[in-house]
Amino acid sequence: MDKKSTGMDMKIPQAAEQPQGLHVEPIEADELNSKIERGILSLEYNALDISKNKNMEVRRSEVKGEKLYREHLQTSAHGTVLVAKDGENIIGVLTLNREAGVGMIDGIWLKDSHHQDRIIMQLLLAAKDDLRTGGQVRCEAAVIKADDPSADLRRVFHEELDSDSRMFFSLEAKDN
Repeated sequence: MDKKSTGMDMKIPQAAEQPQGLHVEPIEADELNSKIERGILSLEYNALDISKNKNMEVRRSEVKGEKLYREHLQTSAHGTVLVAKDGENIIGVLTLNREAGVGMIDGIWLKDSHHQDRIIMQLLLAAKDDLRTGGQVRCEAAVIKADDPSADLRRVFHEELDSDSRMFFSLEAKDN
């Protein structure tokens, strides 16, 4: 007895693709393509200087200069660009430099201004790891130079970082 097809093929549903979640990765000069550059340039919130967020008439070239310092992207330099992604979407970027054993956090740019603690925390922890173990110059400390830091950055620094990270970083703000 042979079985006849009923015309209804049974398809087993595939599991829905799960979002990858928040992850941070360094971007090298040879990895910078137009998609990544557009993602970085779309970030509008400066966590190190919230006064700059109020002037939305900043020319695109000035913003690009602040977010994508060329020295950070040259392999011979001591700079690094760390990109925070949610899946494939760029939601944050941190730029840093290292000189004589001390790291300098130059910029933290985020997608928006609300509830960014988790992203800031992951970027800072990745920066600490990179400064301690990556690059040609290893760092024993780092300075977060923030003219007018966001409330989220202050909260992460003062309340959420572990004691080792608080000893590693120092937050230099105008009002500290």
